[in-house]
Amino acid sequence: MKILIVLPQAILSKTEINYQYLFPLGLACIAAILKKAGHTVNGLNLNHRFGTTNKIMHSVLKSSIQYDFICTGGLSTQYNQIK
Repeated sequence: MKILIVLPQAILSKTEINYQYLFPLGLACIAAILKKAGHTVNGLNLNHRFGTTNKIMHSVLKSSIQYDFICTGGLSTQYNQIK
């Protein structure tokens, strides 16, 4: 299976890339387990991209890779950004 794991934006900025956030190790562990099980796993860190989440996701989903699953996660304080 082809799986995309999306790291949500820690700070919602349309003009700046944010490098000041804590990387969620849980998503990294999940990616490692999925890879070990033989799945193709790609990561998308929204903190390293310009634009809104909707625009970034739209451009990624238009790519030639067709994902079977798209996953995300975060802390409870990030709920409004993730939903």
